[in-house]
Amino acid sequence: MRFIQAKAEHGFSLPELLISILIFLPIVATTFSLFSVSMGEHGSEQSSSEMTQEARSALEMMTQEISQAGGAHQDVGTTTSADVTGSATAQSISLASSNGFTVGDYVDIDLGNTNHELIQITNVGTNSITGIFRLAHLNGTPVRLYPYPYLSGIIPPAGLAANSSATTTTLRFFGDINNDGNINYIEYAYDAANASITRSATPITNGTKSAAIPFISNIRAGSPQFTLYTDNLAIVASVGISFVVTSPWKTGSQHQETPLSSTVLIPGAVSGSALLANYYKYSGIYRFPPTPSRVITWASQ
Repeated sequence: MRFIQAKAEHGFSLPELLISILIFLPIVATTFSLFSVSMGEHGSEQSSSEMTQEARSALEMMTQEISQAGGAHQDVGTTTSADVTGSATAQSISLASSNGFTVGDYVDIDLGNTNHELIQITNVGTNSITGIFRLAHLNGTPVRLYPYPYLSGIIPPAGLAANSSATTTTLRFFGDINNDGNINYIEYAYDAANASITRSATPITNGTKSAAIPFISNIRAGSPQFTLYTDNLAIVASVGISFVVTSPWKTGSQHQETPLSSTVLIPGAVSGSALLANYYKYSGIYRFPPTPSRVITWASQ
């Protein structure tokens, strides 16, 4: 009988194993460190990109709202719901609906007939308006609002002359911002203490101005600017916006920064200016509504 002798297996000795571990540990640590740094940079870049995209979206919203400044609400048509007795003093008359009318608007009553009048509204109630109706009108008489733009849609700084510009850190304007027939007062302001741009939006039917809320964060100190440009009739016809968004993450020793800017042409102001120029040239009936009194009050606060 033959016996087969197994060959001895040779592996790492304990000292060799310890030396291998000591050599391998720094490599693992370095690899893990590089992976952590790479993941951190990827997360920072992604967060920075998201923050910049949010700022871009906010700028787009600002641009859309500013372009609506001074925009009048839609045409409104209704009828009287009771007879009107002519008077030289202001009186409230009943309407089928008062929706869409605003204090300061000019309305046509009994258009096309001998008793036609152009009336400026001094108050709006529930299914009623107030003004000086000098002529008598029957129940069911048509009442029509052909809205003209507000010439002061962008509230300019005091003393801003024609064909000039002014730079400010607060932008105040109003109009049918949402194109829903309602006039709103909007205010964008640079909040240096919190490195942000704030926004407040208030329907002019409200009694008090709405509180400002943060709108764009991580603004570089001193970077926000709103530049107002007037035309030859001193109407603010365009607005420039610029600011810099600063990322909390760094590239090397510098924080990542993204400058953003936009120039907004205001169609309501341009058309209003053209209509006003025609009024000065050819005369006619002045239909431009005045700046609402609450807007004047809020803009001065």
